[in-house]
Amino acid sequence: LLLASVGDSLASRKLLLGRLQEAHDLNQRVMVITENALRSVLETEENPQLLRAYKATLSSIYHLRSWIMETCRRYDLAESAARKAVALSEDLFDDPIKRSFNQSLLVRILLRTDKIEEAEPLARAIFKARQEKLPETHVHAFSSRQNLGRLLMRKHDYAEAEKYMLKAYQYALELNRTEGFTDMGSFENDLGELRLSQGRHEEAIEHLKSALEKLKGSYCEEHPVMIDTLDHLAEANRKLGREDQARVIEKRSMAIQAKIPELP
Repeated sequence: LLLASVGDSLASRKLLLGRLQEAHDLNQRVMVITENALRSVLETEENPQLLRAYKATLSSIYHLRSWIMETCRRYDLAESAARKAVALSEDLFDDPIKRSFNQSLLVRILLRTDKIEEAEPLARAIFKARQEKLPETHVHAFSSRQNLGRLLMRKHDYAEAEKYMLKAYQYALELNRTEGFTDMGSFENDLGELRLSQGRHEEAIEHLKSALEKLKGSYCEEHPVMIDTLDHLAEANRKLGREDQARVIEKRSMAIQAKIPELP
């Protein structure tokens, strides 16, 4: 159990550093070890506390596996791992807030693959649960607001998306000002994408440039949110007739994507 926990933490660090193949291989090893150990515990019917500990560790491993697979553009495997993490958290917790962490990951993957019909009720349930139990200014409350805004943007309901995203953005800015907020970059990227969709290209560029700076240290450069930011920035520049700048940004995006390993 200790080996799996340490391996999970180390794989997470490797992912952040962009060492994707190493992160994948280590995550794969600790996943197999923990799955086998969990089966053994289930067969011998050992104490429930040990069983719970193995399930919690495996849930974390699946969560990280989903991140790794998302970064490597294997969205099928990312979705599978996210579903396994969700199933374990639903087995472990009655509290909808605790369940919602893995559920939010699944929503993100579903939106990546345009499975909006499945993502929407889950995103709304997460938002409702967090609004009922947490203050609006709590990071998990306004993050669920942001996720719902992102979903509405995917549905091209830009006016409604803006209502959710601007309020979430203001809460994120305040948290960043007072305590620091490691995910500020993704909020900037989402707002940049929204402004791009609304034809407000200069505003989009402002947010997207800010996103690129703030994403450093929170995501490896190969992560889809980094690539999305670059691609949106290239598109915004092209809309304004800045073809040379757009091409430079596109080349940077393609160079980063070329480093992503092809997983079986």
